[in-house]
Amino acid sequence: MTPDEQKRIDAALLPALEADLKVGKLRQGRHSIDKMLTAIGSDSGAMLARVLAEPDASYVQAAELLGKVGDADAREKGGQALVARAKAGKPGKGSPQS
Repeated sequence: MTPDEQKRIDAALLPALEADLKVGKLRQGRHSIDKMLTAIGSDSGAMLARVLAEPDASYVQAAELLGKVGDADAREKGGQALVARAKAGKPGKGSPQS
């Protein structure tokens, strides 16, 4: 498989993985979301930051994954989203307070 083909596959997977993360679904078939996003790498960073910006989305796994695979820009956006969430008092599903 060429790198361009892999990018197209990853781009097709990311919206489905984003939807699963928002509702706290941690597995997609036989593979965990963690494994898939780790394999995709930093290209998943923007999506993870978007999940963190959703006030009602589950965020613990998204935050951990963003720290693991996100580039500096995505980590910054994700951090800002978590601060905004904390200020709004909306921990979201999957948080220690929910």
